[in-house]
Amino acid sequence: MLMHATSLHFGQGSSFAASSKPPALITYPNQVVRTDKPGQIALWVEGEDWQLRVDMPGFVHVEWPFTSPSQFLFMTNPGSETTASIFAERIAGADSEESCRRHYAATSGQVREGAARSLGEGGTAGPVSEVEMNGKLLLVFEFGSDRLPLRDYRRKSLHWFPYYRGFCFDFHFDASSPSAEKEVLRILDSVAYLAQKPTNTDVERLFYLYHLRIRLNVPIDWRWGFRPLPDGPIGGIELRQPEKGEVFSFLIAPLGTANSSEDQTGAMTVAARQTKLGRGDAVSYTRSKCSVETCVKYYDVTIRGDEPQYSQGFATYGFRYHRHGFVRLGDSIVSISLLYSDGGTAAAEHLTENITQAKVLDLKEFRNKVERGDVKELMKKMPK
Repeated sequence: MLMHATSLHFGQGSSFAASSKPPALITYPNQVVRTDKPGQIALWVEGEDWQLRVDMPGFVHVEWPFTSPSQFLFMTNPGSETTASIFAERIAGADSEESCRRHYAATSGQVREGAARSLGEGGTAGPVSEVEMNGKLLLVFEFGSDRLPLRDYRRKSLHWFPYYRGFCFDFHFDASSPSAEKEVLRILDSVAYLAQKPTNTDVERLFYLYHLRIRLNVPIDWRWGFRPLPDGPIGGIELRQPEKGEVFSFLIAPLGTANSSEDQTGAMTVAARQTKLGRGDAVSYTRSKCSVETCVKYYDVTIRGDEPQYSQGFATYGFRYHRHGFVRLGDSIVSISLLYSDGGTAAAEHLTENITQAKVLDLKEFRNKVERGDVKELMKKMPK
């Protein structure tokens, strides 16, 4: 089972997820980008003209609240039971790997104590040591529980702190075996820097919308913002192409939590389409776009010049089509609304497909369980 210690970080920073009164929408600057090489990811700090690439084959995202805005990811390799978190942040006065390591070492005791607490009664953690591995200096400590069966290898927390262009990185891995430890060293040896930002690709952007955390692949250069819905108290994430003319607008808004295991988004889409038909709109058939885990149900409306949408300013941007639909992501029902022109058809198809890959974490549920001390139920949902 994954240990909650894997979410701890040597650095500082407050998490949006822990805020009692968060803003309606926020996203952090540290982005994950998939590359053309299988198993490789690129790490990009928004606004920077460089990227870091690292080979992590077999690792998948774990939907767990981040501990800091400086965090890129929390991932696990189910085969080796290795967990990984990576952070990057500007540290005042830091200008080398040594200075980054010295900065983070000051809080190493807090991380070690947190690892022991995460194991519950009987959890222990050894002292933090500076260890050279494959020519790199890492901060390392062992941790485990006296209540677990005796093993020859206690889990190791391994931290490496490279420096690049004003940023201190924290590569944090928890290894469960000698072979997993070798896997970590291979990953660290693969780290390379590229002096250009990613282009013409999607980033795995995390949006914190109300009490939801939504992971959605978004074209890297698109603008994002919050837009209130005109007919209700809530709003959603709006995405726009930065090109002149704003030929595409994408809105995603949470509608609530599903009350049963039955997916009712199909019926909701049919009912919404019937309303449009009753008004005499030019409506397409109901369609679906699916991934292995979920399906988006939607229809397209061809907007006429005399429709109310034009009075709301949509004609200013040249929108001719409105795609409307619903998708169930986990236990959340989400509405999607895409406005696009003839030149935005490819973008509409791309974003519709991306929403089938989206992941949602209900932070309100998570906070409630933590406040009740019901963390064991959360841990049962984590990969073994």
